[in-house]
Amino acid sequence: VVFTAELESCSIDVTMPVASLTTYNSMRDEHLMASDYFHEEKYPTFKFEAEGLVKEGDGYIAKGTFSMLGEKKPLEVKLKLLGVGEKDGDKKAVLWGTSQLDRTQYGMEPSAKIGNIVDFTFEIQLNHEF
Repeated sequence: VVFTAELESCSIDVTMPVASLTTYNSMRDEHLMASDYFHEEKYPTFKFEAEGLVKEGDGYIAKGTFSMLGEKKPLEVKLKLLGVGEKDGDKKAVLWGTSQLDRTQYGMEPSAKIGNIVDFTFEIQLNHEF
């Protein structure tokens, strides 16, 4: 993640292990790794790439591409800088993010029982260079 004073020059290139996903229910999390959902064995990572940020209210919008299950789709991610501080002697910038996607666009079967639109939130702790 590269943040610059010129928002259009910022870039995000994040690869996340599918196994890091949590719903805070270990039995459900284990089932989500199977081939009928995330097929973690075949597709072990998610990827988000974006160029530039747009200021919106007290946060930012990153418009990019999200890759999952071998599919790439446009995705907007909202980011908010929570603050800059120190943790274990390192300066950190902490951001909170949120977005949503339709899991059926990535090849998962539709389900009225569990829903197709998935909202997700995440926290990012970045090393902050002054």
